[in-house]
Amino acid sequence: MIRTGVFYQRTMVVPYGRMQYVDVAVGPIERAFGLCTLKMHTASPGTNASIPGLPADEGARLREQLSARGEAKLAGL
Repeated sequence: MIRTGVFYQRTMVVPYGRMQYVDVAVGPIERAFGLCTLKMHTASPGTNASIPGLPADEGARLREQLSARGEAKLAGL
């Protein structure tokens, strides 16, 4: 579940089984500060979610954890 916004709030729920892949993106400014952006991609372009400003090691850990949970949920189908 990802919540964004201050005035106009948006809550997005991405089921583990719907995730196609999880990506960690690092731009030059993020790299200078040791940060990254975690992106979760699904088949629908409207539900692609991202979490910006994560520490780089936390982003890598979350990518592995979300990928493992997604694979486990797909195995149950």
